[in-house]
Amino acid sequence: MKTSYLSLVFILLFFSGCQNYSKETIKLNGVLSGYNDSISHHNHLYIVRSKFYCNGCVQALFLKLENLLNSYDNKSITLVSYDQKHISDRLLSKVDFIDDTLLLINKEFPSFANLTIFETKEGKVVSFKNIGDSKNLDIPKFVTKYLEHN
Repeated sequence: MKTSYLSLVFILLFFSGCQNYSKETIKLNGVLSGYNDSISHHNHLYIVRSKFYCNGCVQALFLKLENLLNSYDNKSITLVSYDQKHISDRLLSKVDFIDDTLLLINKEFPSFANLTIFETKEGKVVSFKNIGDSKNLDIPKFVTKYLEHN
């Protein structure tokens, strides 16, 4: 009986290890390296705005993020965007900002629209969500978990 439980644990560990985002890690590092930066080795959130976005969608998402961040202090969050349109001064005061003047986001993530949020740990992407659908403008649950536990 112990052998079957042990086998089950190894199988679960194997499959949980298969859930990696190495492509996204390489691409996000590609964006950041263009600005002499890299993915933090500490827990971090990266909010990336594509050049292709819906004005109303992005405004709503930034407002939701701003309201969510008002409840938390001193979190490691970086916002990457090619301009500051629709980003309030209050939100900018709570995050680090990288001005994507080289448009690297669109080169690395050409199929992403609106916002994409990446959670990273130990220099790797551990989860991400592209919020490109105007019918679903919810902030991913992993963002709230990150804010509560870091």
